[in-house]
Amino acid sequence: MLDGCVKNLHPKVHGGILARRNLKHHMEALNEHEIGTIDVVVVNLYPFYDKVSSTSGISFEDGIENIDIGGLAMIRAAAKNHRYVLVKVDPKDYPELLEYLKGNQGDEMFCRKLAWKAFECVASYCSEVSEWLWKQTGVGSIFKGRAS
Repeated sequence: MLDGCVKNLHPKVHGGILARRNLKHHMEALNEHEIGTIDVVVVNLYPFYDKVSSTSGISFEDGIENIDIGGLAMIRAAAKNHRYVLVKVDPKDYPELLEYLKGNQGDEMFCRKLAWKAFECVASYCSEVSEWLWKQTGVGSIFKGRAS
């Protein structure tokens, strides 16, 4: 849909990620809408920075097309609901995730660490997009702390 712009922005995806398993009305809503729970979210974002910083250059339109939307939304949803959903954003961490899944899976700090890393990833990605767009405008920053 929309040339691939809308792949996973759907209630059946985000409902399955955001449902709090300890809330009866959340689980009833999932059942009513035939939505399954999603317990693990693994996202590899579009390589925005690599694309826009390529030595061969990239057009503004191609830069815009390389901004990930759905992946960021899934990461944020999973990190928000990290009590029930594991989120992985770094392929180097896959072995650690597999070991966790094989184990007792009761380590709340492990889940918090994954959520923290996910939000760090989102913040970094959004910062890269913001920086690139800022450079495209040639204007000073509207926020304190950024050189113009």
